[in-house]
Amino acid sequence: MNKKYEVRLEPKEREWIEQLLHADSTSPGIRRRCLVLLLSDENQGAIPKQAEIAQRSGVSDVTVYYTVKDYCTRGLDETLRYRRRAEPARPSPITGEVETQI
Repeated sequence: MNKKYEVRLEPKEREWIEQLLHADSTSPGIRRRCLVLLLSDENQGAIPKQAEIAQRSGVSDVTVYYTVKDYCTRGLDETLRYRRRAEPARPSPITGEVETQI
């Protein structure tokens, strides 16, 4: 079976992920991404199936897929950070004029 995306972590990347995984300040979502990447690493030998990785890391199969895809397309730094929107999803209903009236 051909895989579209493969995770092959360098030793330095793996070390950084493990440090991030065990840091107290790391959010639970980022920890789960770290765990998914560590379990998906092709350099460690035979990797489990996507469903097993999802079960062991406490996420859905889709999350495993998108985490691996993000690693392959965006890189490690972008995968292990929350994305910031350039602007809010929805404009505020309170404009400057309304705010001055309040």
